[in-house]
Amino acid sequence: MKHQLELGVRTWLHMNHITHTVGRRLSGHLERYDLTLAQFGVLAHLYAAPQISQQMLADRLFVTKGNMVGLLNRLEGRKLIVRRPDPEDGRTHVVSLTEQGVVLAARVVPEHEALVAECMALIAPEDQRALHQLLHMLDRALGPT
Repeated sequence: MKHQLELGVRTWLHMNHITHTVGRRLSGHLERYDLTLAQFGVLAHLYAAPQISQQMLADRLFVTKGNMVGLLNRLEGRKLIVRRPDPEDGRTHVVSLTEQGVVLAARVVPEHEALVAECMALIAPEDQRALHQLLHMLDRALGPT
């Protein structure tokens, strides 16, 4: 007799598979710019919020302080971001894009969003809305991480 996975487990496996499939497509796009998904996340957040504390950026990207330092070191080495002491709190650093970082983000962020939209366009807009609502409900029900 074959073991039958419960609906919740099968659903989670589908979500996980889709996340990895789309992630591979997006990673392939970012490789052209010598960026990882994590580095792109930093650029995209800074493009939307031009100046943010290093800790707030780590919180928004769900990465540890140590991982954030490594990400920022690599992006700073490429002259895409700059860190400065926070003028209001000298214990923290504020991160922002350099001019070179703004130019790159202005190009890669819209391309990235277009790729995501292309993947999602494989299902009808009303199904996208329903999926969004269901995932939002699950996210709220699970609570904070």
